[in-house]
Amino acid sequence: MRVHLILLGMVLGCSQAPPPDQAPRTTMVTVTEASFVAESLAEEQIRLLLRSESSLIEPDSFFAEGAIVLADGELRGSVPRLAGVGLGGTIQLVSTRVSTSGGFVWAIIEYRWLPMFESDVIRFGVATLVFGRDREGAWKLMHMHSSSPVQARERSSPADATDALPGASGG
Repeated sequence: MRVHLILLGMVLGCSQAPPPDQAPRTTMVTVTEASFVAESLAEEQIRLLLRSESSLIEPDSFFAEGAIVLADGELRGSVPRLAGVGLGGTIQLVSTRVSTSGGFVWAIIEYRWLPMFESDVIRFGVATLVFGRDREGAWKLMHMHSSSPVQARERSSPADATDALPGASGG
């Protein structure tokens, strides 16, 4: 019992309350309705983009007029627009970060392309997307830049360029 009291005394003696003149530190995060709506719209647009890329179907009025789309440093005018995406297969979203700044919403996504055929390898990519409102006020994709690991680009064509996960095999 005496040992427990000594330990309790040591713990209490080492702890300190903040001085009375200092308020506890807090971090405030401001979320406006506009930023919440913009981020929700961007996440929906990302889902549409991935669905379009997986099915190799051009999305209707998804891109702004004059949108710039780059994949591994090359302009892309049609599907697949994301680096590392080949013909057929499925695109899985690995992670997403969406932020707002002024009248723009930007997102960074990490994705993987799962090939239709087992003889191919799983491929990975990262894309930055910038959304803005067009003249009619609709959210459009203004700019998209995606890239895949350099090692895969040395082995593959631009439409197929990405690398496999370590230890992953297509067969």
